[in-house]
Amino acid sequence: MKTALFVYAHPGPKSFTADLRDRTEPALTELGYDVVASDLHAQNFPPLLDRHDFMLAADADDPRVASSGRD
Repeated sequence: MKTALFVYAHPGPKSFTADLRDRTEPALTELGYDVVASDLHAQNFPPLLDRHDFMLAADADDPRVASSGRD
């Protein structure tokens, strides 16, 4: 069986994105897909990233990275 991953991340239950989710999942199921849904908002996924999210542990001790002055 084919699998479709539906990633949803909108806080509004009546949003356009929620409507797409609600219409897409049954349509994909009807086409033979096993639909896996992931609601990032319900999982409290932080939607914002900064440079700290991309730093490697090895870079933490590198003064060129740690003191770049940019966020």
